[in-house]
Amino acid sequence: MHEGTTLRPRIAQLLLVAWTLLAAACGSGPVVPDPVPADALPGQVGGIVELDAASVAGDAVDPHELEALLEEVGFAGGTQRVFSQTEGARPQRSLARLLTFGDPAGAQAYLAWLEDHLDEVIGTAELLEPPDVTGRAFLALSEPECLCPKATEVYLAAWAKGSTVLTLEVGGKGVKLADVHQFVATLDGAVSA
Repeated sequence: MHEGTTLRPRIAQLLLVAWTLLAAACGSGPVVPDPVPADALPGQVGGIVELDAASVAGDAVDPHELEALLEEVGFAGGTQRVFSQTEGARPQRSLARLLTFGDPAGAQAYLAWLEDHLDEVIGTAELLEPPDVTGRAFLALSEPECLCPKATEVYLAAWAKGSTVLTLEVGGKGVKLADVHQFVATLDGAVSA
């Protein structure tokens, strides 16, 4: 009886060590990207939404093509947060995303795909002067395709910081290009590389 009771704690310790080694051998699990900071942009702050390849690919006309690309270029995960301003008669909405890749080359590959496929993501768009950030970036404007009273222009800015791609979609009545440039600079400053 005495012998069995001393073996149980040792067996439990051995199982714990084996479990720890097995977990370490299988990797540390999925990469959890940094969240979009709550103070990254002005306005009412929405909650963090974690993004996988399928949710990012859902933005494209051909989600299977984009999901395959994301897998190929080492997409690790992402987060997004919505910021809204409802002051006066000019409601505005900003969607900020941080998408993390295995290396800077993967981030650049996704950024290039996004710029080449704007029509699949935000509709017919015109490229504008890129935002003033370090590295490759673009800014596009999509005009509403209908005369609906609630349809507004949508700006999409995207740029890479190391292995992270930041995207910022801004829409709403009265959004000006200067506002978008300011939001990009603010978000860029709030996110470390």
